[in-house]
Amino acid sequence: MDFPVSREGKPFLPDINDLHFNLSHSVGELAVAFSRNEVGFDIESKARRANYGDLARRFFDAAEARAVEEAGDSVREVFFRLWTAKEAVLKLEGTGISGGLQRALISSETSAELDGRPVFLGRVEWEGYAGAVASFQEIAQLRLRSLVL
Repeated sequence: MDFPVSREGKPFLPDINDLHFNLSHSVGELAVAFSRNEVGFDIESKARRANYGDLARRFFDAAEARAVEEAGDSVREVFFRLWTAKEAVLKLEGTGISGGLQRALISSETSAELDGRPVFLGRVEWEGYAGAVASFQEIAQLRLRSLVL
């Protein structure tokens, strides 16, 4: 089934104004976030390997890159926490990574900014995967459900 998309490319449910969704996939896993408010969502496989410091210096602001560089043994965890939050924020507006990772500034585990506009964050994790949910409204609760086919 094809969903209509906004001009930025974000899919939406036609004729259903009070239910929003966003989806993400990584290394064999597909995840969908549903919300009564606009939502951005991203997951990443924790098994992905990269030079996290180089990527952070290239795509993150100076404070975020410094946090990755100073993370020591937790470098992968810190990198993916920031990366998934940044991508979820950009997917909230509908642009995704093409919107420019530098525009999404991550302040804490629960807050960010997109071009100066406040964004609320939530974290999700399950075996082998980490992710972030972003909303312009405060996130009251997150529930994780698994469906195996």
